Amino acid sequence: MVQLNLKATDIEIIHKAVQTPPLPYQLGAKVVHFNTEIEGLSSDVIFIESNVPKDLAQRLIEFGGVYFCPVPPLPREVKLAISKGLKSVRGKAKVSSLNELYDQAISAGMSDQHWHQRQVALERWGNDSSHQTPRRLTDDALVPPGGGYFRIHLHPKRFPVAYDISSNEWRRRLIH
Repeated sequence: MVQLNLKATDIEIIHKAVQTPPLPYQLGAKVVHFNTEIEGLSSDVIFIESNVPKDLAQRLIEFGGVYFCPVPPLPREVKLAISKGLKSVRGKAKVSSLNELYDQAISAGMSDQHWHQRQVALERWGNDSSHQTPRRLTDDALVPPGGGYFRIHLHPKRFPVAYDISSNEWRRRLIH
């Protein structure tokens, strides 16, 4: 579990990141990644796992700052280590067993718990890349049984022109 230690000022900053009109400047990147085995609405899972208030989690989902996939993807370091291992044996032989892949993943820094969650999800969903690629959540959807991987952009980026528009101009552009 991630359990962010969010202070009132942190939550206030996250609210400002998704306000309309936006701040006159762009906040720096702040991204949270976690794997979960909890089922339920996405906003509930985000609240439980990362301590982000539920209303703010729903706003981040509406804003497009939350991504989900049922199979936890391999961390970048593990992908690189495995691909280097495959390149070194490509002419001779391929990785012959899951144990060799496990050893390479653990030596590259992947935790046992992450490996186990990934293997359970692969058995359930298969090795299709579409299940391993995080997709943007467009609504407060149910997390499927067995959970999955979340990537939450707490300070989501906007198009640069959004910062050039004055607050009066924003009021004219909003449709009620």
